[in-house]
Amino acid sequence: MYQVLIILLFILGLFFIIKGSDFLIDSCLMLSKLTSISQVIIGATLVSVATSLPEISVSLIAVAHDLHDLAVGNAIGSMICNVALVIGAAIVIAPQKVSLKSFKSKALLLIFLNFVLFIFCINLKIGLIESIILVSICAMFFYINILEAKKSLKEHKKTKSNIGIKKDWAILFFKFIIGTLAIFIGANMLVHNGERLAYMLNIGSEVIGLTIIAFSTSLPELITTMSAVKKKSMELALGTIIGTNIINITLLFGFGGLLAGRVGLNISKSTLSVSIPLLIFMTLMLILPILKTSKTHRIQGILLIATYLLYTLIILSTLITSTQA
Repeated sequence: MYQVLIILLFILGLFFIIKGSDFLIDSCLMLSKLTSISQVIIGATLVSVATSLPEISVSLIAVAHDLHDLAVGNAIGSMICNVALVIGAAIVIAPQKVSLKSFKSKALLLIFLNFVLFIFCINLKIGLIESIILVSICAMFFYINILEAKKSLKEHKKTKSNIGIKKDWAILFFKFIIGTLAIFIGANMLVHNGERLAYMLNIGSEVIGLTIIAFSTSLPELITTMSAVKKKSMELALGTIIGTNIINITLLFGFGGLLAGRVGLNISKSTLSVSIPLLIFMTLMLILPILKTSKTHRIQGILLIATYLLYTLIILSTLITSTQA
């Protein structure tokens, strides 16, 4: 009975995260309509924050409970899932052209941050200085996007339809607040019951973070990306995923290191030697072909998904071997 309750609470936490993310994304899209700010900019900032909130909430709550392996495993696992499975599936379904004007700078920043993360983790710890640097980069990222948003506002002609009415803004704020609360509650339920589930199954918390929780917290990105692809907006999908991973690296590891205090955020050897290099490889596999050809390719998506599935199978086989031992 206890085991069933843990599983049900884990599923309920997942439900809260998905519905909360839906509310947050709706509020962000409403903001785009009310202000005429480009959806690409909103996708790389507000939608990315909205879809990143599950990962950030889960990982920071885990750090607060000294569950560093779970926090880091969820962070890296979610980013790998975003780049390989989420956007990979979108590319397979509908490969499209991509405007490098809005894509290039953010894509290059993500590649840079991947290598920065690897360098910062070499000593198996994210300390105070590294945390401050990461948070500062995140602040600059948002500042640059705010400047782009202001420029976009100036280029648009002011019309009555863009002003909106008080009722629209009330709905926007309501969805934002309810969505945030739902995600926070769901994240708490995922962390607590995920750790209990790992204990029940005799599985390491890092493995739980890399697989079950990482996939669960990446579902908002999956839902948003598929919706964007259906509307033939690959740029919005790419902007959301790239923005999400930028925020995960800077905010999640930055705040995680700050929250860990003097001890610092602990990084396992397997994360440094396997997970982060794989994240770098998959990120390059996604971005470099687009920079060269200005479009996504179906074979590219197939390779990303195949690599992700192989990676997951290796983790599961390692798990089975260690359990039998």
